[in-house]
Amino acid sequence: MKFLTLKNIFILLLLVVIIGLIYFKSLQTRHQELIKSKVYYSFGLVDSEWKKDLSDNKVTFTTPTFVISNIYKSMEGPKSDTYIAIDDTKEELLYLTSFKTNAFSSDEKRRMPNDFVCHTNFEYRDGEHYNRWNFTERINQTYPRITSISNGIEEFELPDGFGFPVFSNERILLNAQALNHNVTDSTFKVKHKIEIGFTKDTDKRLIPLQPKTIFMMFPFDIDNPFVGPT
Repeated sequence: MKFLTLKNIFILLLLVVIIGLIYFKSLQTRHQELIKSKVYYSFGLVDSEWKKDLSDNKVTFTTPTFVISNIYKSMEGPKSDTYIAIDDTKEELLYLTSFKTNAFSSDEKRRMPNDFVCHTNFEYRDGEHYNRWNFTERINQTYPRITSISNGIEEFELPDGFGFPVFSNERILLNAQALNHNVTDSTFKVKHKIEIGFTKDTDKRLIPLQPKTIFMMFPFDIDNPFVGPT
């Protein structure tokens, strides 16, 4: 009877594994990567922590490790996000002036091609952000995206004299995702280093910017769908 019980348990576990694998294979690539990353991070198989390096006029955030084991089109690769403050030891007005993302090896010693960078999103928490300025009427009026960096445009600076105002202890959402269009013969690991440049209000007062969403429409000819606007 004991043997039959153990046998039944084994069969049940085997069925669960088979059903789980079938379900996993039926998922879209990006959902598979969410599950795989959760396993990697939960069991400590790779570095799961965000890191911060703060200097006088910039801060660099390093992502957890991304395991590249497949071809990932846009929005399909491993990703991680975090709410983080530039300097939570004090409240100081800053103007964000530049944004940059680079890919590195998992030991952070070697630059990797930015072909492994899908995007980095920078967002503010509109409730927290606008309450600090007593602009509560702006809460939930627009999507709280400061800016985005994507493959092909991995860094830029705002024009001289302009910046996005945040407080040093204000939480910002960073969302980073990996990309892989070409490598199919190996599994490897990468990290992203995300650099934000800023100017302190005590050093120089800049003109504050407010993000706005722009919608664009282009003409489409159903008879010539691959001909763009001229």
